[in-house]
Amino acid sequence: MIKLIKAKIKDSNYFLTLRNDETARKNSENSKIILKKDHIKWFNKAIINKNFKFFKILYKNRACGYVRLEKIKKNFYTSIFVTPEYRRKNVASKALIISEGYIDRSKYIFAKVRNSNLYSKKLFSKIGYEYFKNNGKFLLMKKKLGGLKVIDKIESIRGKNNFNWMNILRLAYKNSPKEASKIMSKIYKDDQRISKLVKKLIK
Repeated sequence: MIKLIKAKIKDSNYFLTLRNDETARKNSENSKIILKKDHIKWFNKAIINKNFKFFKILYKNRACGYVRLEKIKKNFYTSIFVTPEYRRKNVASKALIISEGYIDRSKYIFAKVRNSNLYSKKLFSKIGYEYFKNNGKFLLMKKKLGGLKVIDKIESIRGKNNFNWMNILRLAYKNSPKEASKIMSKIYKDDQRISKLVKKLIK
């Protein structure tokens, strides 16, 4: 339902429109309207910079915002904007979580939020960010990403285990096809039950 598509140079105008939205400007450090010529010059350079990552958010295949990641030293800083009609649909929280999959093995990810922006503070807190520094106007929030390394290790081990499991399945079918089919049918039904439970968790 929600996808992130890597932005291209042709998306420059779309990003500019969102960036110049009144709400976006109100919550940014620079609240001035960005001129098109300045934006195009900056965007064309930034989009090929390995320290920047830009994504369009798609909800049911319709563009509804963006997520931006910027790497500074060893850590990433994120910002997000979702158009009004798609807010309060968990679009922002899911898009931010998906974007973490594009981050290399940095230890932390940060978000700079205007103190008056209660919605954004609640959003980032919801997905694991904690208050880090406060300079009065802006709050710097931080999330530890160390868990991704553990997930990578689990993925590696499971990959090997899946290979072993398939070998057992081949052996079962070779020796007793009918009984193996019955067992696979039960596994399939249980997998469907698990999928339904997972859907409840992510609603």
